[in-house]
Amino acid sequence: MAQPQPFAQSITLPDGHFSAQFLEVNLHSAFQPIFRLANDEPKLFACEGLARPFVDGRPLTPYQFFSKLKTDELVEVEQILRQLHLRNARSLPERARRLFLNFDPGAMRSMRDITPEIDLVSREMRASGLQPNDIICEIVEHAAYDSAVMKEFVYAMRARGFIIAVDDYGSDHADAARVKSLVPDIVKMEGKVVRSRMATPEGFALLVDQIRTFSKDGILTLLEGLETPWHLELALKSGAAYAQGFILGMPQIVPCDFSDWTQPNKQDQDTEDAPRLVKFFR
Repeated sequence: MAQPQPFAQSITLPDGHFSAQFLEVNLHSAFQPIFRLANDEPKLFACEGLARPFVDGRPLTPYQFFSKLKTDELVEVEQILRQLHLRNARSLPERARRLFLNFDPGAMRSMRDITPEIDLVSREMRASGLQPNDIICEIVEHAAYDSAVMKEFVYAMRARGFIIAVDDYGSDHADAARVKSLVPDIVKMEGKVVRSRMATPEGFALLVDQIRTFSKDGILTLLEGLETPWHLELALKSGAAYAQGFILGMPQIVPCDFSDWTQPNKQDQDTEDAPRLVKFFR
């Protein structure tokens, strides 16, 4: 696969941020905060880069956009979005300049796709002043992917110092076998699963047990989809390392004011390093 040309159809906004054009769709970066759970108080830790597509100024849902893409188009769009998020990460608060980036296994078709993709991310990362352990590579749920290619990709990313996360744990395909295969540093538990388990004492006990099991294997847990104060209260009691959800912070399209993320904890800066890689290469 030919190495992509960064932002062949990019648009630099008047304020210095970036958007990108793909066919008739204008793509923008949105960032959602991720918080570290420590000492009974969430502390701003990182952000997840999310796509926000528009056509003629009208928003599309991500599903409306991504569901219509062919495989070749998905590969190109994935690359464009990672470039977009990395460049726009310069506007994030200093405390949140760690970035969760999505990698769709369906876009990794062969071994020869791996090196150009990693080189592209590395180049944009350096240009934005980030380090490899500031980048958390989220392997998103996907029914059809080449497991050998994905394992090689994870191995290569880890060798460069990037953090590896498995997204949507508890959905149809991101199951325990996949976690065992990829040996991630972080598991993101899917929001519907988290909320369902928090709804009953028995379910919450199962959630806590799963978090403890991951912890014994050197894996940190991130709980997605927290929407209410009691969700957050249970998350703080669960032993999970990180949390994400509307109760903590809504996704915001750049350019925007991120002060509502940092204001509650402005006197208590989180200086903990990103997860250190302790996995043996397998």
